[in-house]
Amino acid sequence: MKKLSLSAFLVLLLAFGASAHEGSIGLYGTLSHAACDEDITQFVAADITIFYYRSDAGPDGINGAQFMIDMGGAVGAVDYIEQATTWPANTLQLGTSIYTGISTVWQQECYGASSDWIWIGTINVIWMTTSTKTITVVADPGAIDPSAPHVSICDVAKTQVNVLGGFYLACDPTDPSCSCNTATEGSTWGAIKGMYR
Repeated sequence: MKKLSLSAFLVLLLAFGASAHEGSIGLYGTLSHAACDEDITQFVAADITIFYYRSDAGPDGINGAQFMIDMGGAVGAVDYIEQATTWPANTLQLGTSIYTGISTVWQQECYGASSDWIWIGTINVIWMTTSTKTITVVADPGAIDPSAPHVSICDVAKTQVNVLGGFYLACDPTDPSCSCNTATEGSTWGAIKGMYR
């Protein structure tokens, strides 16, 4: 049932952003962007990497990104301790915290050109509890257009375009159903889509 709910969440996420997007900003457990879930080890630091994924319609390289990390109800110092965020070399940041909204700009002409995956940064947290948390990339509430996360494309005006925000599961290690695998346990995508017609 949890996997069905997760699949329904993905359908909603895609439905809200499908009208116009140029890729997505997602969260992953490793620099290989292979896993969007990871077991929590209490009192041990964990890295969560942030990547821009260029979809078929996405720009070839970007000049910056604007977004916020929503910790899914986790409360700092109670559920986690915020450690330093690591950025690529020559990254300029505007904003006080990645958890309240931030803009990044790269000093090179067109960062990540010819790549489908562009590393934006790595956040490091120490989990104080092991309860499952869903962490998402959302719009920066201080953005001129706070309807979606943004990347700026490699044109003279550095035009901002909407992207989708991804999610990451920090899992209670005793919760076997905590996985970002979107298997639907016998349900089809048609059945899930039918729930939202």
